[in-house]
Amino acid sequence: MLMNSTLTFKKITLLLLLITLLSMTACSSSEPQRIISHADYKVYTTVNEAVRDADIIVVAKVKSVQAPQEWNINLDKTEPPLNVVHTLSELEVINTVKGPPPGSNITIKQSGGKYKGVIYEESGSGDFVRLGKEYLLFLNSYDDRSPGEPYTLINPTQGIIDIEGAQMSFSSESTNYLKRIATDTTDMIMELKRIDSTLPRRNTEVDQKLLDQLRNK
Repeated sequence: MLMNSTLTFKKITLLLLLITLLSMTACSSSEPQRIISHADYKVYTTVNEAVRDADIIVVAKVKSVQAPQEWNINLDKTEPPLNVVHTLSELEVINTVKGPPPGSNITIKQSGGKYKGVIYEESGSGDFVRLGKEYLLFLNSYDDRSPGEPYTLINPTQGIIDIEGAQMSFSSESTNYLKRIATDTTDMIMELKRIDSTLPRRNTEVDQKLLDQLRNK
């Protein structure tokens, strides 16, 4: 599935610059070393924007959380790797606004984690998903450019909502743009589907041409 080309290029560029933006915080000898990274993400103020930009929107339950690992964020695997520590998790899709059907398994990656005794953090990012928990996820797909690449959140705080029972748990002010729509999970899914049905379909062929032009600049 192709992404919005301009946003995709911006996000990839920021990821590629992540290595040069690492800043190290001082720690005592008894504490693990911490490396804090900084990245810029689009901030969403309307649900329509989030629905439009996300390649898939699902309610999913976390089945497993892998140990943090170095992940090559360079989508062109023929080029030298750009390894950044990420935590990968496998989830089972329970409900779908758009994307894989219920019962499917998906893998997402979140920046950071404790790797080889060092804690890697992304400034301003949200918490990692937790085993057994359910979430509403707004995700980007890179599968068209790098088959098998895990999904990523459209924004590390705005692209994920905790689900407690049948209710959404809006623990961050950054998700208030969604809270105004609904707090009940079923109502939220129905409204997101309605919004998605009203949005114009992207011309994926044009998206790819624009992306190719940006790459060649």
